[in-house]
Amino acid sequence: MKLQSTRLFINNLQDNIHDEDLRNKFSRYGTITTIEIKERKNPVGNQTSHFAYITLEIENKALQECMREFSSTKWKGFYVDVQVARESFMDRLKREREESAAQLTSNSVNNGIVGSSDVIVNRNYRIEPSYEKVKPAIHIKHNENSVSIPEANDTIENGTANQSTKRKNDAIDNAKRLQSLRQMKEGYRQQKQFIKNSLSNIVRHQFCCI
Repeated sequence: MKLQSTRLFINNLQDNIHDEDLRNKFSRYGTITTIEIKERKNPVGNQTSHFAYITLEIENKALQECMREFSSTKWKGFYVDVQVARESFMDRLKREREESAAQLTSNSVNNGIVGSSDVIVNRNYRIEPSYEKVKPAIHIKHNENSVSIPEANDTIENGTANQSTKRKNDAIDNAKRLQSLRQMKEGYRQQKQFIKNSLSNIVRHQFCCI
C-alpha cells in the first residue's frame, strides 16, 4: 500500500496530555513526523481545552482504522475526535511553489530548450524590412527544427514603432471626435434658432389678430 503524508487534527484531549502520550498512541498507525499540542481558552470562563496536530506517513486503510477506533472508544477518559486536518497556509504555499517549479521544468524539457544535450545555438544576422537595417538574431536548432528568436534591440525598436503608430492613430481619432462634436453643436444651435423664430412668429400672429 502507498504511504501518504497526512496531517490529523485531534480534539478534546485531556489537560495533562504530552507528546509522548500521542506518539505512543498513534505510532502504530504510521510513522509520526511532527506533533503539535495547543490549547484554546474558553472566552466565557477560565477553562481551556486542548487539541493537537499530528503529521504522519500512513496508509489509507490505517487512517480509516484510526478514525474509526477513536470515534467509538474513550482514551484517557475522553472520546477523542480525530479528523484529517485542513492544509495549513504554509504547507499549501510550499506545495504550490513545488508544483509550479516542477511544471516549469517539465514545460522547458518538453519544448527542447532546457535539459537537452543536442540544442545548437547559432548567431547570425537578418534584415528587418520595416527598418531596412541588419539586426542580430539567435537561431535554435533542436531535433531538426529551427526557431528564430530576435534579440532585445529588435524587440525594443519594434515596440517603439508600434507606440508611434498608436499615438498617430489616437490623434486622428481625437480629431474626428472633435469634428463630430462641433457638427453636433452647430446642429443644436440651428435647431434652437429655428424654435426661437417660430415662437416669435406665433406671438406676432396673435397680436395681429387681436
